Amino acid sequence: MPADFTKAAASSAESACRSGLELLSRGDFAAADREFETAISMAPSMAQAHLGLGNSLRRQRKLRDAESALRRARTLDPNLRDATYSLAFLLHSAGRDSETAATLRELAAREPADLTLQRQVTGLLMDFNCFEDAARLARKIAEAAPAAGAWQRLGVCLLQSQRLPEAEEALNAAVRSDPLAGFAYLLMSQTRRATRADRARLDDLQAILDNSKITGEARACLHFAMGNWLEDLGDFKGAWQQFSAANRLRRDARAFDRLAWEDYFKGLPKTVEHADRIPISGPNPQPLFLIGFPGANPELLASLLATHPAVSSLGVSTQVDGLARACEQLVDKAYPDCLADIEVAQLDGLEQGARADWPEKTKEARWVLDETPLNFLHLALIQRVYPDSRIIHQHRQPWDDCLSAYLWPFPHPNHGHVHDLQDLAYFYRQYSALMDRWQECLPAQTLLKFQANSRVNTPATDAQAVWKFLGLNVAPAAETRHPASRPLLSADPQRRDIPGRWRNYREYLAPVFEAAGLEPD
Repeated sequence: MPADFTKAAASSAESACRSGLELLSRGDFAAADREFETAISMAPSMAQAHLGLGNSLRRQRKLRDAESALRRARTLDPNLRDATYSLAFLLHSAGRDSETAATLRELAAREPADLTLQRQVTGLLMDFNCFEDAARLARKIAEAAPAAGAWQRLGVCLLQSQRLPEAEEALNAAVRSDPLAGFAYLLMSQTRRATRADRARLDDLQAILDNSKITGEARACLHFAMGNWLEDLGDFKGAWQQFSAANRLRRDARAFDRLAWEDYFKGLPKTVEHADRIPISGPNPQPLFLIGFPGANPELLASLLATHPAVSSLGVSTQVDGLARACEQLVDKAYPDCLADIEVAQLDGLEQGARADWPEKTKEARWVLDETPLNFLHLALIQRVYPDSRIIHQHRQPWDDCLSAYLWPFPHPNHGHVHDLQDLAYFYRQYSALMDRWQECLPAQTLLKFQANSRVNTPATDAQAVWKFLGLNVAPAAETRHPASRPLLSADPQRRDIPGRWRNYREYLAPVFEAAGLEPD
C-alpha cells in the first residue's frame, strides 16, 4: 500500500475509482472523470485511478491530457500492463507508430521470460502494422518455444514486411513442427512462385491431402496452396481441381443465402436521395471510399492512395456497417428500409460520431480513405451521412474479377458468394447492375469509375484521373508509410494480376458465366 494512503483514504479512493470505472463502462465520461479525480485527490499515487482517467480522456479524444494520465499511471506502477496497452492505442491513433512500437518493446523487455506477455505484445505490434518490431519478438518466441503456431506467426510478420525468403524459412519450420498445419502451407505459397524443383514437395502435399487427419479449414488452406503452386507450373486442370475442392469446403462452412440476398438487393434504394443537409464546415478531412467487387482485388489502387501525404487510410473498416446498424436502431426499422425515415438531425449525429471515431492522425489529412469493397452496398447511406464524400469504383474485366474472387484464399466471412460459381455469377450481376445505377444517379464529382490495370503496382501515370478527381498532385515517388490494415498475402498479386488469367480456366468458367450473361471483353 503506498505511503500516502491512510486506511480511510484508501477505502474512499478505491470506492471512487470503482465508481469511475462503472460510469466509464456506461459511457458517462464527465461523471467518470469526476470520480477518478476524486480518487486521485485522496490518493495521488493510485495508478489505477490515473489509468481510469486516462482511458476516459482518451475516449473523449482529449489526447494530450489522456497521454499525461496514462504516463503517470505507468510511472506509479511499471507493472500495470493495461496502462502501457492504453498508451500504445493512443499513440497509434495519433499516427505516432515509432513511439507505439518503442512503448511496447519496453514492456516486452521488462519481462523477457514471460512468453504470454511476449505473445500479447507481438499481437499488438501486428495489429498496429509494426511488423518489423513484431518479427523480432516473434522470432525470439519461436526460438524459445518452437511450435508450429509460433513459426507461423513469424512467417506472417515477415511476409507482411516483404521479407519473403525469410518468411518461407519460418513457414518451413512451422510445417516441420506440424505437417498438418494447412495455413502455413497457404502462407508459404505466397512467398514465391513455384518451380519444377518443387514437384517433390507437391507429391508430399498430395499425400497429406490423402491423409484423412487433415480436415476443415486446414484442408481448405492446403488445397488453395496446392492450387497456387500447380498454377505456377502451368497445370491449370490440376490447379482448378484444388481450388474447387477448397471452395467446396469453404462453402460448407460459409453458406451463401441467395434468397436473403435477393430480398436485400430488392430493398436497396433505386436512386440516391440527397438529404437536405449542410456539410460540416471548416478544413475538415473528407471521407473517400474505394469500392469494387468483393473478393476480387482491393489492393491495387488502395496501396497507391495510401502513400499520398494528403490521404489517411482506415484500411478495411467496419465503420459504414456500424452506421447501417445505428440507422436501424434510430428508426426501429430494418436496413435498408430505415434509410427512408432517417431525419436530418439524426444524420448530423451519425456523421459527428463517425468522425469522432477516426484516428487522431486523420486530422492532418485532406481525405480519409475507407478501403472496404462491400461499401458498394451502402452508397445511399454514405451520401446521406457524408454529403461531401467521394467514391472511387475500381473494377476490371468481369471474368478477371470473378476468377480472382474464386481463387482468392482469404475472403472476408461476408464473402460467401465467392465459393460457388453460380453464386459468384449471381452476385456479380447484382453488383454490376447496382453500380450502373449509382453511376447514373451520382454526379461526376462524387463517383469516379476507375479501370484498374493488370500490373501489381498501379503507376501514378495510370492514376492521373484519380488525382484530378481528388484535387491532389501526384504522390511523391519516395513517400513511404505504414500500410493500413489490409488483407494478408501482399505477394499474391504476382498471380492475381496476370492479364487475361481467366483464359487458363475458360473451360470451367464459361458454362456458368456465359449463361449469366457475363461475356468476356
